[in-house]
Amino acid sequence: MNTLQYITKGLLRLAYPDDCPGCRKPALSGHLFCSECTYHLRINDMHRYRDNLFTLHFRGRIPFISGTAMFIYRKGGRVQTLIQSIKYRGSKHTAFKIGLLYGHILKSAPLYQGIDTVIPVPIHPKKKKIRGFNQSAWFSRGLAQQFDVRHDTTSVVRLEMGPSQTKHNRWERAQNLIHAFGLTGSPSLEGKNVLIVDDVLTTGATLESMALTILPAKPASIRFCTLAMGLR
Repeated sequence: MNTLQYITKGLLRLAYPDDCPGCRKPALSGHLFCSECTYHLRINDMHRYRDNLFTLHFRGRIPFISGTAMFIYRKGGRVQTLIQSIKYRGSKHTAFKIGLLYGHILKSAPLYQGIDTVIPVPIHPKKKKIRGFNQSAWFSRGLAQQFDVRHDTTSVVRLEMGPSQTKHNRWERAQNLIHAFGLTGSPSLEGKNVLIVDDVLTTGATLESMALTILPAKPASIRFCTLAMGLR
């Protein structure tokens, strides 16, 4: 083990809790999850490929470089439990630590080189007040820290709270999101290589709306990343 690997391993041990966030059992030493959750919560390899299940949502619709999700979401599975724990039980630090873990992987991936700005999908201030935090922002904060780049939570704002998107199809979601986001212009995104981050990819309507909001600012490139994605 070289010096960098030793330091990285030490930092990960300090960052990760003793309890597994997937089931609350003891985590493996130096790891985020326990052995059982490590087996079930398998990180996929979508980040290695320009064309994958994630990018199929956007091809021919908007200009982008690549897209990836850390986990595949299946109803009733451990990924659902993990996301619900983050989203509804206030486990924002778990989202951050998972972002650190995935960022450690992505920063070495060829398709994710050159990123200099990470932007989470914002939530409406009213929803943030109710929930207390934006889970996507905490996940993206971990990613940005690993990439050692700007974590931008001010360039894009949520203008409309909108209805729950859970039971809507792609067209209905897209209609609900037409005026959902706004560009503030501060800081400038011109010439930036942007990574847009959300918690779950379902139809792709939210990320597409975010990209369309950002494009007038003339970024150099756009990439996408989510904690999980559902299978159609």
